Amino acid sequence: MGEGRTLKFFENLGADVRYALRSFGSSPGFTVAAVVAIAVGVGINTGLFSVLNGTIFRNVPAPDAQELVSVHQLIENASQRSVRGSRPCDG
Repeated sequence: MGEGRTLKFFENLGADVRYALRSFGSSPGFTVAAVVAIAVGVGINTGLFSVLNGTIFRNVPAPDAQELVSVHQLIENASQRSVRGSRPCDG
C-alpha cells in the first residue's frame, strides 16, 4: 500500500515539474526575474549568516574564554561631543 502511494507521488511530481518548465518557457522574463530574486535572497542570507556565525554565534577561540573582560578608560572633563561614547566623570 505504501509503495503505490510513493509511485503516485513521483508521477505527480514529474507532471508538476514538466508543467513548471513549460510555464517558465512561455514567460522567460518572469523566469529570469524569479531566478535572480531567489539567487539574491539566498546570497544575502548566506552572507549574513556567515558574518553572524563568525562574530556572534561561535565562542571566542581562547582558553578560558568565559574569563575574558573588557577594559575601558574614562577621561576626566571630556564632553560627550569630543570623545565618542565616553561619559563625564562625577568626581
